[in-house]
Amino acid sequence: MVKALFAAAGGRVTLIAFALLVAATLALYLVNPKNEIKRDLGADYVATDSTFLYETSAVTKMLGRYRPEHYSAHESFVRVYDFVYPPFYAIPCALVLAYFFPVLFPGRGGGLRWLVLLPLAAMAFDYAENFTMLSFLRSYRADPLTPLTTLEVSRAFTNVKLLLLLVSDLVLLVFGALALIRLRRSLESPRPRGD
Repeated sequence: MVKALFAAAGGRVTLIAFALLVAATLALYLVNPKNEIKRDLGADYVATDSTFLYETSAVTKMLGRYRPEHYSAHESFVRVYDFVYPPFYAIPCALVLAYFFPVLFPGRGGGLRWLVLLPLAAMAFDYAENFTMLSFLRSYRADPLTPLTTLEVSRAFTNVKLLLLLVSDLVLLVFGALALIRLRRSLESPRPRGD
């Protein structure tokens, strides 16, 4: 898998993948069925798929205000949009990491090459989050006294997903900054004059 990512991470492929990431993210933002829930609930809305360490009590408070159309919108988001979107962020992010890897880690391959898999691991946890959240929503809709165990498991998957994406971003930012410093130093270093 790692070799395949490095083989695919050419300039054009990575640029197209990044453009797809931007387009998919924008489309998701615009057509997200949960936008109506956000408008209706205001401060009581909790983005369970993108909030780190959210409180389960805040989610049950939000669900307590849900109308039937809110449940339908949330379930539709999880069943359709949140099952289609993960490859649109994971694959481009993995390709970007693979593309910049030689600059980020010059002369160091080996054990660090697995870092390009972080976004794909995040995608796996995203799907686990989706399954558990959908299960919890259906159970809670049928019986609001449903135990919160499934929601807590879903929250754990969300936290791991977000942490993996954060680490991916930090690898790009921190090692990217170091690469820029190395480049600047190499440009500023005095060049030997030919006599």
